[in-house]
Amino acid sequence: MKRDRHAEGEAILKRAENTLRESLTEILAEVVESGEPLFFNSQFNPHNLPKHLLSKRGEALLQTSLTCVEMREALGLSVTGSVAEQYLASCAEASSSDPHRYGPRRLAAALLERLSNVA
Repeated sequence: MKRDRHAEGEAILKRAENTLRESLTEILAEVVESGEPLFFNSQFNPHNLPKHLLSKRGEALLQTSLTCVEMREALGLSVTGSVAEQYLASCAEASSSDPHRYGPRRLAAALLERLSNVA
């Protein structure tokens, strides 16, 4: 019974991560062109921008990523290298105070490349 629930949880996680990967792949290609501040959201907001100025798509991706991380942790799976962890790491870099941090276009291109190299 417990094994069945664990397998079911892993199947749900896999579907959620596939959806996140597909969404990111589509959106990141657009961000490479537009420079949309996709990596700024309610959790990564270094300039304390009002909520209405934050990317709605970035906020949705944040919530999905946090859910995937929670699911991985609940299932006892590693978060390191997961799609969600990679998006959250890009958000952290975007909001860092490093004057040489990547902007949204370069972050999007780098994340898109990492996602395409991981099956």
